Amino acid sequence: MQWKKVLRFSEKMRSCIYPANLTNPLAKISYLTSVAASLTRADSMLNETEQREAEKLLLCNGRSSDQKIEEPFSIKIEYGKPFTLKTPEGEISAAGKREINLYLSNNILPHPDDDNFEWVWQNKRGTLPKRLQSYFYKTHNLKLSPSQISELGNLGRRHSDDSKEFILDFDNKIQWWAGDFGDSGSCYWGTCSGAKDMLRDNGACAVRSFYRKYDPQTGKQFEGLDYAHLKGNARAWVAPITENRIIVFNGYGLTTLQFARLLALKFNCTYKKISLTNNGCDDGLLYINCDGIVVGQWAQIENLSEWDFGWYEPDKDNMVQCDCCECDVHEDDAIQAYTELGSTRNVCSDCAWNCENCGSYFSYHLTQRNGAWLCNDCAQAHDETERIVNETAEIEREEIKNEINF
Repeated sequence: MQWKKVLRFSEKMRSCIYPANLTNPLAKISYLTSVAASLTRADSMLNETEQREAEKLLLCNGRSSDQKIEEPFSIKIEYGKPFTLKTPEGEISAAGKREINLYLSNNILPHPDDDNFEWVWQNKRGTLPKRLQSYFYKTHNLKLSPSQISELGNLGRRHSDDSKEFILDFDNKIQWWAGDFGDSGSCYWGTCSGAKDMLRDNGACAVRSFYRKYDPQTGKQFEGLDYAHLKGNARAWVAPITENRIIVFNGYGLTTLQFARLLALKFNCTYKKISLTNNGCDDGLLYINCDGIVVGQWAQIENLSEWDFGWYEPDKDNMVQCDCCECDVHEDDAIQAYTELGSTRNVCSDCAWNCENCGSYFSYHLTQRNGAWLCNDCAQAHDETERIVNETAEIEREEIKNEINF
């Protein structure tokens, strides 16, 4: 293979001026080959094998070997790894721009020119509604009404934040106590506690927000992302629906919109509000507060206006009440747990504690011994065994001491 000849040929292809109707790479190769036939140098022509190599070079669009091929967009979620995000200073998100432009269209108003309008909440010329008012008057000789100015301000403020650092993680275990992440009033720890199992069973997870605790010795906030130094303050549910789209819903502590904006920032994409249901309703066991927000590339979510999870939801007729927290739990998921008096109770998974020694479930808090959680009987047996071992060891030490002294 005469690689130099192929490279010269491919360079000619990229620099050649082709007829206007030639846009297909194969047509360009055929055209340039015919041109090369008229050249005096015999080696200007390519044989069949060399022409295929030149075709490959052209189809690579002149990309050098050290240039990386851009991978298809996908949202990759890693669990149990806290990360930080810093929001832009007052920037209006892409979804915010679309909502503002939609409002303008509904009011028969033109859209601002992106090249001449700065999409931030505030700059030296004033806030967003004030600048929009000035823009329409100076550019289009249109005067906005007070209600239009107010609504534009509401839309802009809703989709912008002052620059701020957030600490987030993804969690698919969903095993914290109610209120640990700003969700003390959530029915997912009450009448709809079985919905947590639905989330886990269908590959959904939580996105959680934290703030740094204060070091009691220095009085300053801890640095780093150690869970021991973080305190939860908010969460929302995240349900992947494809490898490049996720749905965010039921935000607590922070709004669902705030979580969606943060995830769009993390995954370098955008978001859109949609109607969200499960099996046609939003008030079943999987209770959905208001709507959901889909996060992904605009081309993938532009035409999406509603989504139904279609997840299996246990029949409410087969629900029983947890004897501890009084939440509803499906009878197949209820756990028979022992009380401290030895009787049994039907409890949910959040109120059942599993002894790591005997394997039984209990409705009271267990005791830790040497890193293992034990029920009262197993803990007493452990303590008694330890007492006997210690007494035996002490007796042996005394016997050895007496023998030495004798």
